[in-house]
Amino acid sequence: MRKIIFILLVIIAVGLVSLFLISRLEIPHKIYYENGQLEKEFNYKNNKREGPYKAYYENGQVSREEAYKNGKLEGISRRYHESGTLRSELVYKGGKKDGFSRAYYDNGRMKWEAGHKGDKFDGVFKTYYDNGQLRSDQFYKDGKCEGPYKEYYENGNLKSDSVCKDGKYEGLLKWFYEDGQLKGEAIYRNGSLGESKVYREDGSLEYIEIYEGEKIINRKTYYEDGQLVSEVED
Repeated sequence: MRKIIFILLVIIAVGLVSLFLISRLEIPHKIYYENGQLEKEFNYKNNKREGPYKAYYENGQVSREEAYKNGKLEGISRRYHESGTLRSELVYKGGKKDGFSRAYYDNGRMKWEAGHKGDKFDGVFKTYYDNGQLRSDQFYKDGKCEGPYKEYYENGNLKSDSVCKDGKYEGLLKWFYEDGQLKGEAIYRNGSLGESKVYREDGSLEYIEIYEGEKIINRKTYYEDGQLVSEVED
């Protein structure tokens, strides 16, 4: 009886050791579409993704190339449009975006570029139209907008001009019509809107609003010639 128990214990021990050794191996995985086309290929080690990871569109074109370390994304992750052109390059460290990343339109022009740190925006963040024209330009610190923030129309004219502080508007904000004419301006204090003015395309003042918190406490509306139309107070 003791001999049988001993043999069983040896078999169990060998099995456990075998399972442990197998878990330490990089086991390749492949997943396929219904049409037989390869969809994904990657490795597992210690029940976690390890090493190169590659994904494909149903037409066979590569859609994604990246690498894992101990189950987390590590290094450059490249993603592609179905046409084959580069869609984005994201830099990862320990599974989080960390470094300078870029995204592209299908025509190859840049869509946006941004710095990341610990999975948050950090540093320059710029976006572009598909013709290459700059769309917005701002700066982030620890995931929050900080400093000048400008937006542009596709023709290159300024759309808005503002300043951020700790992720909120601060000071004077201006926005413009596409021809460059001033459309409106607002004043922010400690992230809260205090006063705003809106102008017609001919440059005449249309209305003024005064805020207290998020509530409008006074609104004045004007005719094109500058005469007061109405005033509402709360």
